[in-house]
Amino acid sequence: MVQPKRKKDNYEELVKLIRQISPGNLQRLLEFAIGEFIEVELDEKIGAKSYERREGRNNYRNGYRVRKEPLKTGLGDLWLKIPK
Repeated sequence: MVQPKRKKDNYEELVKLIRQISPGNLQRLLEFAIGEFIEVELDEKIGAKSYERREGRNNYRNGYRVRKEPLKTGLGDLWLKIPK
């Protein structure tokens, strides 16, 4: 069985966004940070990281969906990807 490609390390993306901070990028930075919090919470709930094979796993990932309505913030509307 062919293993799918692993996600790249997102810390590089975060550092790049912080260095290029401007009003538009601040909104992207907030979207990125909230997305990372969602991923960490999902890893804890499932009992394994993305693409990790482990016994005792509670569930499996099944892609993402976009929120029906944006998350309203002081920086503007954020469209977040929610795990299925």
